[in-house]
Amino acid sequence: MAISSIVSTAVSGLRTSATQVAATADNIVNLNNPDHKRIEARPVSLTAGNPGRGAGVAAEISIAENGGQVDLAHEFVNLIRADAAYSANAEVIRTSQELDRILLDTKA
Repeated sequence: MAISSIVSTAVSGLRTSATQVAATADNIVNLNNPDHKRIEARPVSLTAGNPGRGAGVAAEISIAENGGQVDLAHEFVNLIRADAAYSANAEVIRTSQELDRILLDTKA
């Protein structure tokens, strides 16, 4: 697998995490709004069932299955999960940059 495809996959993970944070923030902001329906941003593989679209993930946004009730504890767990995924994908990008640098130094 080429380094560019690894970076592309990690960037799609960063975007997915950002979308998950935005959905969670929307739920938290509207916690006391009785008309608000809780939304979820679930990660979906871009390769599953879609050959030729490339590797990575995307966020699929939908109304929550639990009747739309916002649970603050659940939303904070979602934030922690998205933060961990974002950090992991950022580390993949940092590592790929380091590999690029080592490769270029070796060639020189």
